[in-house]
Amino acid sequence: MKIAVKLLLLSLVCSSSTAVAGKSKVCCPTPCTPAACAPRAEWYKAKDGSLREKPEYWAAVSRAEDADDMEIVLRGVQQELVAANAEIESMKAAAEQAKAEAAKMQAELEQQIAKLKKQVSNQKGRADKAEAGLKAAETKLAEATAAQAKTSEDLKATAAERDGLKSANADLKKQVDEMKAASDAAAAALKSSQAELEKARLDAAEARKVKIEEEPAAKDSDEPDSEKDAAESGDAPASENTEAPKTEN
Repeated sequence: MKIAVKLLLLSLVCSSSTAVAGKSKVCCPTPCTPAACAPRAEWYKAKDGSLREKPEYWAAVSRAEDADDMEIVLRGVQQELVAANAEIESMKAAAEQAKAEAAKMQAELEQQIAKLKKQVSNQKGRADKAEAGLKAAETKLAEATAAQAKTSEDLKATAAERDGLKSANADLKKQVDEMKAASDAAAAALKSSQAELEKARLDAAEARKVKIEEEPAAKDSDEPDSEKDAAESGDAPASENTEAPKTEN
């Protein structure tokens, strides 16, 4: 934009200088006749070999001043153009650098995206494994719960059986106690019977002894009769009944 303004200003200056030079050819500085005021055309050969009309002094001075001004403006424009070109080059370099950085960032982002995709895939695999493990754990938990319930039922049945065995054991113990009491009572009765039998035997032996002592003569004279009487009375000879009968406890 600045360059366009400078070029427009330069074109305006050139047009104004051309208008001033045209007026200097027409107007005369002093009053004279029309023939004297008519401009005299002088020609010179330019560097390119062409013939050109030589301008008047003041027109040449004005054009020289305009040329100096335009050179100053042109140098400024050239400096601005150089600065603009440098700025454009720096902008191009910055754009190339930004492009390279953008390509680098894009490559890094693509790597990160690939890594994230891989992580997501791994996480999905781990999630699937975890879900399968959870299902297996739930199945095992259900089986363990069922086994625990069955074990609880078995324990209840075992407890009931144990209680039954305890009751049967108590009944058996009671029966054993009763049988032991009955055995003790029978043993006591047996001892009492044995004592009574021993007493009766001793009494019978004593009575027989007394009887034998009282009737010695009758025994000597009639021994078969005495033995017959003894047999009828149930008494054995004293030599045969000296030992007490054995009893079993």
